[in-house]
Amino acid sequence: MQMINKITITFLLILFTLNISYAQRPEGGGRGGDPKERANQQTDRMIESLDLSVAQGTKIRALNLEFVDKMVAARDKARAAGDRESMRTTMQTMRKEQNEQLKKYLTAEQVSKWEKILAERPERVRRERGQGKRKEKKKDKEGAKS
Repeated sequence: MQMINKITITFLLILFTLNISYAQRPEGGGRGGDPKERANQQTDRMIESLDLSVAQGTKIRALNLEFVDKMVAARDKARAAGDRESMRTTMQTMRKEQNEQLKKYLTAEQVSKWEKILAERPERVRRERGQGKRKEKKKDKEGAKS
């Protein structure tokens, strides 16, 4: 009987430890991973989805990495000041500037594809986070009440 208790306690400790380690946020930001790695991943997705040439990919990767450095610096400065709204405004302005500079390296067809991807992004993010389902359920409940 004591052996079963020891095994059970050991199993629960392992499970508890795994649960705690899983709940920790990854280094480099809330979305997971190093910001430069995320910029490289974004560039790789752009190369694939926009069918970029090697030269375009190289220029866009450099641009994305340049903006990551600027955004990290702006985020750190805003965090130090404790001003989230300022950080949000700054990041939005920087994203717009980055997108304008990206267009310099894209063909008209690629710009059109990129703008379509950007327009679809909020819906995709909402779906991936599961918020779309919650809102649909809420609407269904509200519709059933009326």
